[in-house]
Amino acid sequence: MVLRNFFLLIILFGSLTYGQNITSNNQLYVVSNYGVVKNIPEGQLRTFYAKGSPYHSDDFKNGKIINTETLKEENARLRYDILYDRIQIRIGNTSKYRFLPKRKDIAYVIGGSKFIYGEYQNEKGKKISGYFEEIYINDNLKLLGVHKVDIIPAKLAVTGYEKPKKAELVQEKHYYIMDLDGKVKEVKLKKNNIRNVLNHREVDDYLDSNKIKNENDLIRLLEILNS
Repeated sequence: MVLRNFFLLIILFGSLTYGQNITSNNQLYVVSNYGVVKNIPEGQLRTFYAKGSPYHSDDFKNGKIINTETLKEENARLRYDILYDRIQIRIGNTSKYRFLPKRKDIAYVIGGSKFIYGEYQNEKGKKISGYFEEIYINDNLKLLGVHKVDIIPAKLAVTGYEKPKKAELVQEKHYYIMDLDGKVKEVKLKKNNIRNVLNHREVDDYLDSNKIKNENDLIRLLEILNS
């Protein structure tokens, strides 16, 4: 079955590249995999571990690899590495995995989330590229999500009263509205920003009596705007 799936993936992509396992211990990740701890006095370099995760989900999930042009698809166990912005595929029942190619004609469905690779321009003409999560789509716009991981560096104890702090990986999610021309505008979960980005009377009326606290609230607003 593993060999069959591998050859089907070759048909979908043309080629695959090998990946490397990342050492983990109870969801603690080796800092050296993600960044260098700076300004450490010579002779005091230690191995630090980071709290948090670089993955959208730590476990590989059931998913699909879809060629959006031919509509061919293949079931697979997938995981999104946010830190390095790469999709991983698990090889059979082993702990090994491969990195899958970044292509605009390939979409990855991981659990309940769909990821596409794209290169878009924002309202300032700046190019934004990488994996985007397709959150909501209607006839006029798309709501896309971009996942990011910030690295908070480890800190050595300077005095005997202090304790060393472990490096930490903190996940963030940014939202973008894409119009029919394929241009994107970042939208924040704040009323004034949403008013400026969507610029619609119905939006103003809705926000006068409703709050936007989370992603679901933003989706609800877009659904009403499209009704």
